[in-house]
Amino acid sequence: MVRLVLRASFVRDVDARVAWLEENAPVEWLERFREGLTSATRRIAAYPRSGTRLRDEAGLVLRAKAFPGPLPYLVYYAHSSAEPTDEVYLLRLFHYRQRRTPRRLSEWPS
Repeated sequence: MVRLVLRASFVRDVDARVAWLEENAPVEWLERFREGLTSATRRIAAYPRSGTRLRDEAGLVLRAKAFPGPLPYLVYYAHSSAEPTDEVYLLRLFHYRQRRTPRRLSEWPS
């Protein structure tokens, strides 16, 4: 498995979603979110090239991986285009209906 590197933007997105769920949703939704996040990140670590390829730029590949089942979230991540993939950078967490621009890797927040 590869090493996952959590970018500050990803941690902020997760923290914001957890805070929203704690305030506005039943406890079961928060539990499903946490389980889904764990499952998605484990799949990314085990199969980093399995996510939907969104962009190749400057030796990096941007991908998106959906949470399992009916959970409406996407994890955006990047890795080197070189083989083998040793590190994966978790960049952002989005709800399916959330605006997801920009897609240029140089424009992503840290």
